[in-house]
Amino acid sequence: MSNVPNLDYALLLITVLAYIVPKQSNMNRRRSGHIEFGSTAARDLLAAEGLTDLQAVLAFEGKPLPCRHPFKSICTAELGGGRQRVFIKKQWRRSRVVPRWPDLIHGTAFHTWPVCEWRGLQQFRRIGLDTAEPLAVFYNAWTSCRSAVVTAAVPVEKSLHELIDDGTVGRMDSAARTMLVDAICVVIERIHDARLAWRSMKTKHFFPRRQDDGSWRIWLIDCEGVHGRVTNHYVGRNRQEFLGTLHIAGADADFIGPIEQRLFADLSPDTPWPDRGAAGERSAEPHSRAAGREVARSD
Repeated sequence: MSNVPNLDYALLLITVLAYIVPKQSNMNRRRSGHIEFGSTAARDLLAAEGLTDLQAVLAFEGKPLPCRHPFKSICTAELGGGRQRVFIKKQWRRSRVVPRWPDLIHGTAFHTWPVCEWRGLQQFRRIGLDTAEPLAVFYNAWTSCRSAVVTAAVPVEKSLHELIDDGTVGRMDSAARTMLVDAICVVIERIHDARLAWRSMKTKHFFPRRQDDGSWRIWLIDCEGVHGRVTNHYVGRNRQEFLGTLHIAGADADFIGPIEQRLFADLSPDTPWPDRGAAGERSAEPHSRAAGREVARSD
């Protein structure tokens, strides 16, 4: 808890109020609530399936997918006569009575999981990154946790993690691997240059596809961990965590080395992000080992 007792009491009071708001008031809002559509086409697609309000989306039963979070669920479905595969993330209760300090610091403590996903996708798309298309978000007032977000499936079957794990990356020629390394680094640099960070920056959330000209295009998914409270220290940690997921996927040193060298070459320990100073002398191996241990513990 904080060293300022009054702040702790205020935060606790806000959290308690979120639970004791009269249920009847919530019931009156459940049918209407707040709805945002990504486009007119998205609205028409969902309307054709009767997914026009929060209650209908929460009641919708698609193919369930594994979800380790309590009071949340994920399902997938084929809409529009099988033309569009979508993912639906739902939440109906808070998983924590008292928010975590990192969530308070990052400004995500009082937003639900689906709302954070919607905001993260929008933030990434605004800076020119490819993501799963956000189709719609449904939510009530901030005092209610009932919410859902619908996203379109990305047009790529395998994630970076899977491409490394099944040996696809290892079998690539030197030019293809070099271009893939460049595409990965460009995505990460663009996120941090925009003063954003992403708690879910993992190989499982990068979906690369090679283009006709030999370059790579990368789609991102699961963007609920995007926030704008970025420091030089956090940028370094964010990048270390990503390197850790490369190790977990089984990437070889020839693939990890150039990524690590590029991601840490522009980080100066004495310069606030995103100002770039001269690269400090850094050992590549300590970064990799620390990242691997940290991500392994978090998984």
